[in-house]
Amino acid sequence: LRDLIKRFAPNLLPANMALNIFTQVGQALYYAHQQNIIHRDLKPENILFNAQGEALLADFGIATTLSTASIKYVTIIGTPAYMAPEQFQSSVSKESDQYSLGCIGYELFTGKRPFTATNFFAMGFDHLNKLPIAPTQHR
Repeated sequence: LRDLIKRFAPNLLPANMALNIFTQVGQALYYAHQQNIIHRDLKPENILFNAQGEALLADFGIATTLSTASIKYVTIIGTPAYMAPEQFQSSVSKESDQYSLGCIGYELFTGKRPFTATNFFAMGFDHLNKLPIAPTQHR
C-alpha cells in the first residue's frame, strides 16, 4: 500500500479505490480478530496486493494470540505513526488494531498521517493527548 500511495502522490488515491482497500483490510482484520489474533503492527507497508489487486494483510511476525481482553507487554512493539495510545503504555487489544486501521484510513483519505511528530516520545504524546486535524481540513 505504501508504494501505491507514493505512486499517486501528491494526489490522493481515488476515493472508491481507497474505500475498497480500507474495506478489504478491515475484513481481513475482522477475520484475524475472530481467530483471537492481534496484528500489533498495522501500517501501509504491511498491506500487500495479489495479482487480482485485492488487499492482503501481511507481516504477522509480531502478532499475538489474545487470551484475555487485553495484553500487557514489557516491550513496546509497533510503528509509532500507527500505534494506538495504549500501545505506548505497553498494552494491546483488538481495539489497538482498529485504531491503527483508523490511522491508515485517515492517511488513505487525506494523504497525511494523523500525527507527524519526528520522534517516538513526541509521537506517543500526540497519540495519547491530541486529536488529529479534522480530515475535512485537508481538502
